[in-house]
Amino acid sequence: MAVYAFLYSVISSLKYLTFNTFAWDLGIYNQVMYSLVNGHGFHYTVEYFINPSGNYMAQHFAPDLLLIAPIYALYPSPITLLVIQSIVVALGAYPIWLIARARGFTPRSSAMLSWAYLLFTPVWGANWYDFHLETFLIAAMLFAVYFWMKHRWILFWASLCVALFTEESAAFFVIFFGITLVLTNLNALLRVFRRPVRFLVEGWMPLVVVVVGTIYFVGVRAVQHALNPVIPAPFLGVYEASSNWSILGISNPLDPLPLLGLFVHDPGRIWEALIFAFPAKFLYLAFFFVPLLLTPLRRIWWLIPGVPWFVAILLSNYPPYYTLGYQYSSFLIPWFFVATIRALEPGGLSWKTPQFLQLRWVPRRLRGSPQRIVLATPTFFILVTLLLVAVPTASTAVGSGPGFQPSLVYPTMIPGERSSGIWTLIGLIPPSASVVTQENLFPAVSSREDAYVVPYVSPQSEAWALDASHIHGPIQFVLFDPASEPGSSMFLNDTFIAPGGYELRGQAGSAVLYEWDYHGTVSVISA
Repeated sequence: MAVYAFLYSVISSLKYLTFNTFAWDLGIYNQVMYSLVNGHGFHYTVEYFINPSGNYMAQHFAPDLLLIAPIYALYPSPITLLVIQSIVVALGAYPIWLIARARGFTPRSSAMLSWAYLLFTPVWGANWYDFHLETFLIAAMLFAVYFWMKHRWILFWASLCVALFTEESAAFFVIFFGITLVLTNLNALLRVFRRPVRFLVEGWMPLVVVVVGTIYFVGVRAVQHALNPVIPAPFLGVYEASSNWSILGISNPLDPLPLLGLFVHDPGRIWEALIFAFPAKFLYLAFFFVPLLLTPLRRIWWLIPGVPWFVAILLSNYPPYYTLGYQYSSFLIPWFFVATIRALEPGGLSWKTPQFLQLRWVPRRLRGSPQRIVLATPTFFILVTLLLVAVPTASTAVGSGPGFQPSLVYPTMIPGERSSGIWTLIGLIPPSASVVTQENLFPAVSSREDAYVVPYVSPQSEAWALDASHIHGPIQFVLFDPASEPGSSMFLNDTFIAPGGYELRGQAGSAVLYEWDYHGTVSVISA
């Protein structure tokens, strides 16, 4: 866990230092955290065009930010968030070990499952893309499973609260987790109904989980509507992520009723969505099942908590949902490992070893059960996992990486003259000055109240007009780099520089910094 956390802290920090992170979402989270520790609440400036309130809670309800605020206050920087995320993701290996031990595994076998988690390709992918609270779901839900098994109810509910407080959609996974507990403790529930037993917690607690998750989601949506009651009409679809479901024609993916209506009235659309990009969706799910040798299928009911995301994957036309390298894998990871543990636990596999698992090179004493092959032969298990990490990584490096986001491998992750030159330009901007920049440079200037970024939506001019309506007076600095984002640079040049009033303050290679009403010398930085 320590090695993983250190490794990923270094990798993600290098991405940030070489401007390979983005306003969406590292810049947003860092600006929110900066506002929080400086007494400005959950304020951010990036999405006024869909969130005129400027309150992040109106966009994503995430009280977990309060948990990390004391740590962030010690060193307010995007790097702090990236290190925290790497540690939290690594922490997921510990409840896996605890669950395995509680289910009768030896310490060695339990450790192998934790190794499998730390080498699991979807785990690497979830940790890869900037900072996201969704990654907190992994450890939180795994701890919830463990504390449920040990009947430690206070810690169980504390873990569920951490999960719920990541964002509003986490309520769906908590609800379906409760449904899973109902199904796996059905006898206890029936006993409660037949003869109420006050202390038969396993009987009534799952129902409480479902009810609490439902009430929480409804309440949070009401709070969000109160915080942001009027969403600008041109960008209502952006707020509701309707483009992610355009193949279905659903405007709001968080509203299940239209989806249920399609099943009844227009099943053809459901079929079109299922076959859309099916090879990519199949490959994505293969990266979950194959490293675990399909064993989750033996305890498939433990995959029920992931049903909301299985639906999102199969019915969406939005590639990040079914592409490794994004935070969305966090919604499935814990359930695959719980299902694997339950399938491989002593007595969990009563069937004979399938022919394809009867590996002839495995010593005879190890043949006979998948558990022995997988857990008593570490080399085989680790090789399978590493292979499924190496293949897509190598294929992405040469420009064809199915299943991974295209930016899995960055050629510019090693700091050099270019990145140092841009950092020098940023150093010319006073900490309290207002600045507008492009998406990949925004995280570096986001530790301030008045930092702005070029909107990613179309029409950009209309979105920026809504952003600008919240800005008082001229923005003091304009920073852009045409070599890395030509489109945003052109927008900034046409919107700010061309009309006049700004003068060149500094230049580092292709990157330029302009200052309002500047009349000094130009700093030319070699890059």
